[in-house]
Amino acid sequence: MNELIPVQIITGFLGAGKTTLLNHILSNPQGKKYAVIVNEFGEIGIDSNLVIGVDEEIFELNNGCVCCNVRGDLIRILGALFKRSGSFDAILVETTGLANPAPVAQTFFADDEISRKSRLEAIITVVDAKHILQSLQEFKEAVHQIAFADVVILNKIASVNAEELKAAKLAIQSINKGVKIIEANNSIINFDEISSKNNFGFGKNEQGMSDALSAYFEAQNSQPHHHHHHHHNHYDGVETLSLSTEHQLDAQRFTNYLSMIIDAYGENLLRFKGVVSLHDDERPYIVNGVHMMVDADYFGTWKAGEQKLSRLVFIGKNLPKADLEKNWEACFVSQ
Repeated sequence: MNELIPVQIITGFLGAGKTTLLNHILSNPQGKKYAVIVNEFGEIGIDSNLVIGVDEEIFELNNGCVCCNVRGDLIRILGALFKRSGSFDAILVETTGLANPAPVAQTFFADDEISRKSRLEAIITVVDAKHILQSLQEFKEAVHQIAFADVVILNKIASVNAEELKAAKLAIQSINKGVKIIEANNSIINFDEISSKNNFGFGKNEQGMSDALSAYFEAQNSQPHHHHHHHHNHYDGVETLSLSTEHQLDAQRFTNYLSMIIDAYGENLLRFKGVVSLHDDERPYIVNGVHMMVDADYFGTWKAGEQKLSRLVFIGKNLPKADLEKNWEACFVSQ
């Protein structure tokens, strides 16, 4: 009998550091080859450009939550991966920051083929120490992500003081008592701490489901006529704006654009991220922002033959789309 393929689900709220963790794992694979599935919230895929070293084994699920029609795509992708078994050792699934991880986890128990060929090893939730309390107050998805976690990576601890760190830990433990919490900066962790099977025995049933996931599964099975519609409002008014262009961008104008966004709209911006081609520079310029905080710098090089598209995605509430689009276009360098 073939050994089941281990699966890790990486979840966490917008900007917590999921993709950074994914890169950290892939940069330190410890002899393993991973297949990676990335789910994004928005029409334009950005995260796959930010994931390193997995050119042949990365799959995108765009524009949706995993509990809706994207879940069917997940099943199809997993089916295709199983036909290529032997070319990778494990699967990593990164959910969108606005996802409840339970439906994707449920897939590994509810679908017969998937449950015969793979094993859900853990749900790993990345938490932003600076913004966790605000996220928990405003979004039930942030609560669900912690509730279903086998391990919580409490990230960005350098951005908070001792009192704030203690409050973050108490909030996590109030939702998921006894969950293992690993403190980190830049999502840098010892992967052995989260991949050890010893971490995942507590509070699981014979199928390997946590108590919270088992309760969710039972609730879903008790509602045979329950249906999801992709256009329902999961996200309490959260919307996205996706911008793209073949134009190169003027560096100074784009810097001013980012500053304007942060000053004027930062409180309403849950997340913004992008890959940008700046004028007269051969390196991709990567933008990562959460509320009033932004990290922007050059990263790597464009791949040979790759079209140098500039793409930027905003996720937030009450987005001034016309203003954001107009000022974006003002950054273009005439061709």
